[in-house]
Amino acid sequence: MNYRALICRALICRGLTRPALLASLTLLPLAIAGCGAPDAPPGDERHEPGVVTLTTDQLRNAGLTTVEAEAVSRASRLELAGTVQPPDTARMVAGSFVEGRVVRVLVVEGDRVRAGAPLVRLHSHELADWQRELSAAEAQVAQARAVAERGERLHAGGAISTEERERRQVALALAEADLRRAREIVDHLNPDGGDVVILAPRAGVVHQLLVSQGETVVPGDPLVELGTTDVLWVVAGLPETAAAEVEVGTPARVTFAARPGVEATGHVVGLGVRVDPRLRTTALRVQLDSLPVGIRSGMLATVALDAGMAHTGVLVPTEAVQRAEPGTVPGVEQGGEAGTVVFVDEGDGRFRALPVRILARTADGILVDGIPPGSRVVVTGAYTLRAVMEGFLGAEDPE
Repeated sequence: MNYRALICRALICRGLTRPALLASLTLLPLAIAGCGAPDAPPGDERHEPGVVTLTTDQLRNAGLTTVEAEAVSRASRLELAGTVQPPDTARMVAGSFVEGRVVRVLVVEGDRVRAGAPLVRLHSHELADWQRELSAAEAQVAQARAVAERGERLHAGGAISTEERERRQVALALAEADLRRAREIVDHLNPDGGDVVILAPRAGVVHQLLVSQGETVVPGDPLVELGTTDVLWVVAGLPETAAAEVEVGTPARVTFAARPGVEATGHVVGLGVRVDPRLRTTALRVQLDSLPVGIRSGMLATVALDAGMAHTGVLVPTEAVQRAEPGTVPGVEQGGEAGTVVFVDEGDGRFRALPVRILARTADGILVDGIPPGSRVVVTGAYTLRAVMEGFLGAEDPE
């Protein structure tokens, strides 16, 4: 199969998927250089699995670059995207305990409030109903007390029996119990001008307002989130594949997208106990040792961790590591992290895909095992070689 047939395979047989389209466009100079060249005869070395052989013209047009792989010992370096948040233990949400309408929000984001400070004023029909119940209970008590006092006088004059006097005293006691219940409920609803006032459960800083004036709320609806700015965490998602390499106390360095050049130190204070089934990550919490000026809750941050034991292997650029389809390279029987290869320059236009095992990802590249130190590995053009290799190993195009 020649290069023109390979491009036809990428454009037609593969339905113009994004990787196939990129591969076909990248391979166009190789196809032009190879136009008119006869197909390789059976048994030619270009049919060797996992090996791509280019002619001199194809090699010149491919624009490949190589670097020498270096043997190094590095610790796993993880860089995780996260956000700045107040500690979970310092966050509290003040919620509504009645059904009503927001009359007024009494604070703004950033306000420092004391415990018991008013946050939100609600108009509640429940409060109005209980205020009416309170007024009725007060009238009932006044009437029952008058009847009981008159009963005492009549009993002393022998006009009524002892049983009647006691019945009137019981009626007064029941009326007083209803009054106490109504008063307790009205007091619980914090009356202030006929409205319910939601108070701050603790001192802190208003981080977020969750309602606006005019909204209707029901019991349990969150209204205001309180927290602290004295101590902040950075919360990120830790991949499940790296969860075993991180533990509580692991040092961390944190940078901030909004403050280039600002770096903070901290340490891991918490690891999630479950893995998110969609993202395949678990929650990681880093507490900052000191808070840089200008850092606020909600900012984006990057957490860098030196995790796990040091690994000794061969360091290659990130672009050099490619994922191979299962069965395209001897020794690669599954995809994903277990199906990674590096193309090694064997000279005379021959490039061999060698399966590698990823040991660690670092800021300088990827630490792998599976290639000898000093090998010349392909960087620019590694994806092109992968596409050529996969095309050569496919079924022949029909004549």
